[in-house]
Amino acid sequence: MGPDRFSKQNGRFMPRLLSLVIPAVLLLGSVSMGQSAFWVYVGTYDRNDEGGVHLARFDPERGELEALGSVGASGNPSFLALHPRGTHLYAVGEWGEPDGDKVVAFAVNRATGRLSRVNQQPSGGKGPCHLVVDPSGRWVLVANYSDGGVATQRNREDGSLGPDGARLKHEGHSVDPKRQTGPHAHSINLSPDSSRALVADLGLDRIMIYRFDPGDGCLVPYAPAWAVADPGVGPRHLDFHPNGDRVYVLNEM
Repeated sequence: MGPDRFSKQNGRFMPRLLSLVIPAVLLLGSVSMGQSAFWVYVGTYDRNDEGGVHLARFDPERGELEALGSVGASGNPSFLALHPRGTHLYAVGEWGEPDGDKVVAFAVNRATGRLSRVNQQPSGGKGPCHLVVDPSGRWVLVANYSDGGVATQRNREDGSLGPDGARLKHEGHSVDPKRQTGPHAHSINLSPDSSRALVADLGLDRIMIYRFDPGDGCLVPYAPAWAVADPGVGPRHLDFHPNGDRVYVLNEM
């Protein structure tokens, strides 16, 4: 199976990973090893020296998933995203640094599944918890939970991350006195045609809507700039229907 086919077809295997007994399995991605098996990557929090990006081998014919251990050292890589060609993997780093956290780029060895760190760049905020790669492979889009920061980072030709891109901060609060005293951008997703970026903000009870320009990575508030969720529900993640006419939102609270 060629690299240009791994994304959608491998997506059908994602739900099986939720049964893995590994701390904080928050996202995975898979890269084809050929006709019969896939490499699977699992993001974790650092607990009991079991952190980092973990590797597994998935056999779809037998339905077997074999854990192979950590292959990418990185602080709290709780969410991962693969380049559309499967050549690189990107991980958020929830390190809790006072001046902001990082996004880490890894090169993928398709023969062995091993990862090699390429570089890292600031995530554009604190507590990065979600990221996606746009279909062109030129931009990584990041949501930062702790301060409501949203950012884009350029992907260079060698898969490394550049410092240029958009940097935005949400403002405001919602009704819960403990969890919604400020913005908490929990995820960022692109519409099927990549013209819009939607951010589920748990702290604001809003889905923020931006125009996304894959040419320069800009994020410009749409009109209207948000959709309002019920007070106190805490939007966390969302996904588009393939036709682009429906959005489904998962509320955490």
